[in-house]
Amino acid sequence: NLLESRMVSISLLFDRLPRLLERIMVTKDKRAELQLVGTEVLIDKAISDRLYEPLLHLIRNAYDHGIEPFEVRKKLGKPEIGKITLRAYHQGNRTTIEVKDDGRGLDWQQIRTKAIEQQIFSPNEAESSSVSELAEVLFEPGFSTAAKITNLSGRGIGLDVVRTQIQELDGSISIRSVDGVGTNFILQLPLKITTARLLICKSQNIIYGLITKAISQIILSKPGQIIKQNSLSGQGYQSFLFWQKEHREQLVPILALSDLIDYQCPLYYEPNNSAPSRPNQAQNRPAPLFLLENEGELFCLQVDEILSEQELVIKTFAPSPTFPSYVQGYSVLEDGNLTLAIDPTELLSTVELKVLAPKITSLQATLSTTEPEQQEQLALKAASVEALPPSTKVFANGDLTILVIEDSAFQRRNVVQILSGVGYKVLQASNGEEGMAILERNPEIKLTICDIEMPLMNGFEFLDRCRLDSRLANIPVVMLTSRSNVKHRKAAFTLGAKGYHTKPCTDRELLKTIDKALDRG
Repeated sequence: NLLESRMVSISLLFDRLPRLLERIMVTKDKRAELQLVGTEVLIDKAISDRLYEPLLHLIRNAYDHGIEPFEVRKKLGKPEIGKITLRAYHQGNRTTIEVKDDGRGLDWQQIRTKAIEQQIFSPNEAESSSVSELAEVLFEPGFSTAAKITNLSGRGIGLDVVRTQIQELDGSISIRSVDGVGTNFILQLPLKITTARLLICKSQNIIYGLITKAISQIILSKPGQIIKQNSLSGQGYQSFLFWQKEHREQLVPILALSDLIDYQCPLYYEPNNSAPSRPNQAQNRPAPLFLLENEGELFCLQVDEILSEQELVIKTFAPSPTFPSYVQGYSVLEDGNLTLAIDPTELLSTVELKVLAPKITSLQATLSTTEPEQQEQLALKAASVEALPPSTKVFANGDLTILVIEDSAFQRRNVVQILSGVGYKVLQASNGEEGMAILERNPEIKLTICDIEMPLMNGFEFLDRCRLDSRLANIPVVMLTSRSNVKHRKAAFTLGAKGYHTKPCTDRELLKTIDKALDRG
């Protein structure tokens, strides 16, 4: 009932758009069709009402900039009628909407040229810019690659407005483009409430809910199927599972869920006080393994115990603090306890799994052509691959003081909690002028985190003052701001900033930038 009262079918929004594309095509010499996929997806009504204008602009953009004229498509061997696909689907606690065309794709060189003409980049910066940096330029106010102004494009009112509208919904927009194949705009929007099938399991006495659609198979290993070997470093061991797929043996690395979940503070476990296992579970039963696939490689995720599988409501967190991408939300269990909803595939993508993958892949190729009696020796060799480093944090930050300058008390408190949680000493200021006074009184400050938009003295003015003061010039400054466009980022680095993050920023990203700015690796 709760879902029905808040959610509507996205078809109510999608079905309005094909007719509008037909009106646009009346004045053009090229044809295109709009294909709708995922019309059964439910979306929060408050979000649906505000998506019409952004989607309409993206469809116009795809038609005008992406789809080639009839003659060009014919020469390229493409269908005479271009195709624009509007697709919706749920992904964890997000609704994803894609606007994809089969047109010419983005001309990155033309974007470089326009960025130089509009003084967004210098020639050297434009030449060295990555594709992701060039994609950001498309969202700059007034930026357009159109050769002439038309009713559809070139008016300087473009993707910056779309991104602003999406960000107001707590969403994000990204671009993928392949030359000659087409362009895909990907919108990700928060799903305020959704349901999913979760495997409720226990790892180190903490209960988690793993989204089942990411799990290929649940495995209870047999004797001799798992090999454990000391790592090359001599600390800990790495486990592998012998797994047969299509008459071919594979060595699948086993990773414990408890080693991958990244907590920013120490946890204390009391295994003696843990809830008893279920009566029908043998005490010597092997730990369950979840078989997962990540970028073509197989991995096993190990938990201590599976409790149940349930269809549960997943609720989203407030915008702050920012959680890791693999945390899709939380759910309430039947006993009233809360559990995190984890996407296992996203969890694997955050770990440096490629340390193992190349070695295992080469070994598997050898394994498939080796006699059975030699396979065990090869497995032992593979198992000697150095284990992944544990996620346990070593907090040696107690002698380091960081200054946080932020006019929002709420945002400032969140940043202070992150830094204090890993042992830093933290001082606070509500604007740049107050921050300067604190810096002068506290020479022990080693780094500053600063917002841009603040009263009395903004972040740019603060950077400039620090740059001109020999006593402060060597203290690194990391900008943490809601301003995401290229001009603000460029101005910050020109004035001497050592890092730049837009809100919301994950704890992991912020702490990594701090370590880098402090030359701590």
